[in-house]
Amino acid sequence: MMETVQAIFGDWEIRCIPSDGGRIASLKYKDQPLLTPAPENFSPPGTPLGEYEQRPVYGYDDCFPSVAPGLHPRENYPIRDHGQLCWLPWEMKAGPSVLEARVDCHRPDCRFSRTLCFSAQGIRWVFELENRSEGPLDFLHVAHPLFPPGEVAGLDLPSFDHVLGEQNQPVQLLEGPSAVSAHLLGLQEGAWELLSLQRLSEPRVGLRFRSGIRLVITWSRALFPNLAIWWNRGGYPPEPGIARNECAMEPISGRNSNLADSLADGDCLQVPPAGRKRWEMVWHVQA
Repeated sequence: MMETVQAIFGDWEIRCIPSDGGRIASLKYKDQPLLTPAPENFSPPGTPLGEYEQRPVYGYDDCFPSVAPGLHPRENYPIRDHGQLCWLPWEMKAGPSVLEARVDCHRPDCRFSRTLCFSAQGIRWVFELENRSEGPLDFLHVAHPLFPPGEVAGLDLPSFDHVLGEQNQPVQLLEGPSAVSAHLLGLQEGAWELLSLQRLSEPRVGLRFRSGIRLVITWSRALFPNLAIWWNRGGYPPEPGIARNECAMEPISGRNSNLADSLADGDCLQVPPAGRKRWEMVWHVQA
């Protein structure tokens, strides 16, 4: 059995698995689980759907320096499916109201840290990247929390300029936040949707759970002007017995989560040689 790090901070309870890519396996507020749980019996898909599907998909991962796998567009080394970090062992330490986690990555050569600061009002997520290479480090970071869509009763989305679909094509029928919310909440069992809301009016999204908890996520619009939404109601993986129910709200810097596209578009993030970069995300809760 994998060693876990568990901690209770007031109304918050968290359990992480350092050796499993620093995964947050469970996060509860007032005994209410906010993330999807581990599957009782895991079986990978029988069809090739990518390396990420070969491990259980649940909870929270950090995706860096890209979500899409492939060769790094500038350095030409292979990037794994959903990035390098979820395949590496992390170091973790719990302190008063704080859970620190960090991992050393060699391609790219850097140290990535994630610090969760807990309070009665919510969680402040602080990320820091230390570039240990002699050249600039181009990257994407996608915070990847998976929420249970069946427990989400309402969505509060910001206005946006336009919506892109799975193939980066404009979605003409979803012209405002109300239309997007109604579309996602109305998805039937066996369906899934991947959308990217471009040029948000404000960097925030709200989820209202059936338990009465309201979660509002905010971040830096200067770094992450767009929002990717994954909504899966048992449509993926498309095989009987292993399809999942999950949804994710993911602030992104470009039109999608592919580093090659973001580098070509000029909207990926960058750290100078031997430099550091720090950014934050905040979860506000009400119950």
